[in-house]
Amino acid sequence: MAARENQGYLIAVICLTLLSLVLALATFLAASKASQYYDGQTLAESKLEVEKNVADANRIEADILRGLVAGVTLDSPIVEIKTKRDLLNNVEIKVPEEGKGRIADIKTRVSAALSRYDDDMRLTTDSEGEEDDEKTDTYSKLAQELSQLLATKHTELNVRQNELLETQKEAKAKIDQVTNKLKATEDSLAAKIVELEQEKDRNSAKEKSLLASLDEIESKNTTDNKRFQKERTENLDEINRVKNENKIVKSDNDTLSERIATLTAEDFNLPDGKVVRVTNKSVFLDIGYEDGLRRNQTFSVYDASISQFEKGQGKASIEITAVTGPHSSVARITNGNHVNPILEDDHVVTPTWDPGYQVPIALVGSFDLDGDKSSDRQLLIRQIENNGGKVVAYHDEDGNIVGKIDASTSYLVLGEAPQPGLSSNSAVFDAIKTLKDQGKKYRVQEMNTRKLLNWMGRHGRPIVEHLDHRSGDFERRSAPNYLQPSGSGTKDGSGTTGGSGTTGGSGTTGGSGTK
Repeated sequence: MAARENQGYLIAVICLTLLSLVLALATFLAASKASQYYDGQTLAESKLEVEKNVADANRIEADILRGLVAGVTLDSPIVEIKTKRDLLNNVEIKVPEEGKGRIADIKTRVSAALSRYDDDMRLTTDSEGEEDDEKTDTYSKLAQELSQLLATKHTELNVRQNELLETQKEAKAKIDQVTNKLKATEDSLAAKIVELEQEKDRNSAKEKSLLASLDEIESKNTTDNKRFQKERTENLDEINRVKNENKIVKSDNDTLSERIATLTAEDFNLPDGKVVRVTNKSVFLDIGYEDGLRRNQTFSVYDASISQFEKGQGKASIEITAVTGPHSSVARITNGNHVNPILEDDHVVTPTWDPGYQVPIALVGSFDLDGDKSSDRQLLIRQIENNGGKVVAYHDEDGNIVGKIDASTSYLVLGEAPQPGLSSNSAVFDAIKTLKDQGKKYRVQEMNTRKLLNWMGRHGRPIVEHLDHRSGDFERRSAPNYLQPSGSGTKDGSGTTGGSGTTGGSGTTGGSGTK
């Protein structure tokens, strides 16, 4: 165990020794590299200092030469030349040894330029006291004069060249314009010549075609005139025949309308049946299933002494509760008068039913019988059919017409106008107009909804009626409706459907208050 620990210590010492050697080597290499970088930086800084001083010397030289040139060209005195040369000497003192030769070359060039300038100035100064004819031109003065003359001539030459170019440009433009006009005129002339020739050919062909068409039209006109005269004669004969037929049809229609109106009026002056017996709540009639009678049919009751029935003025209203035989039935009193009670042999009349006949009726307009803002058209149709009538024509809420009105239609029941603002108003109004026009054509008698309900014996307080989807019948509730009879009996047992009387013996139709 101790040997293993010694072995671990030995490995650790070896690793530390190796790491120390690597660290020492890295330190040496880093120091060597740093020394190289320092020597390079020192050399670069020395070179940079030399270049900066040389650049300053070049700027000083440029300033001196610029001053000399200004003195020559502008006749202005040279200032600060000496100061500039002293600055150049200072630069020579500051520059390192490797740059002193380059500064010396610059000083040599500056000294040569100053020497030439001084010589020139001496010549100019010496000639200032001489007469004009004896003045000696210096090279700087000559250069100045030549420069001015050259500039003047150069300016004049540029002006002349520009004028020449403008003149050439204008001349070329005019020539091009004239050339283009001439070419356009030639092209237009050639096109006109070609067009003229084509127009001549077209006119010649058109002339021939027109002459041929004229001959054809004259021939056709002659034929058409003959045919027109023949057709005119035939049409006049046809018109006369149709007029005669219209007169006959109108006469037939008038006769038929009068006949229908007479028959309709006679139907309401004839009783549909009579009362054979009366009990406390039931009325027994002499009409039954062989007469086409059905339950829920309503009748108005008139006195037996009356032979002319005034519509809506019956003394009572009854509703069929049971059809008990071929010519027997039981009804309940829906609206009675204790002062003028129903008696045996009283007449029963309804406008919607004749024995064995369904009175054809048409419906036009909107029918809201219970005031709930919804259509009761289907309810009214069912009530009419329950009372022996038959709706042969009506329109739905979208303006679609179902059935039609003809000469056999007895009544046209007018409902309310549809409420404005509905999307189908236009179609509904068109349907109403169509059905009214058909009614006028066949002279169908018009009546309003209230009058129809009165004739069917529907009086008293109205209630709301809804279709019961479970029983297939109508569910009655205590809200106004023109269709609810005013009697006290109901279908559910509190009143009788057949009363307590018998149909002709001891047998009852409903027992003591039930079916």
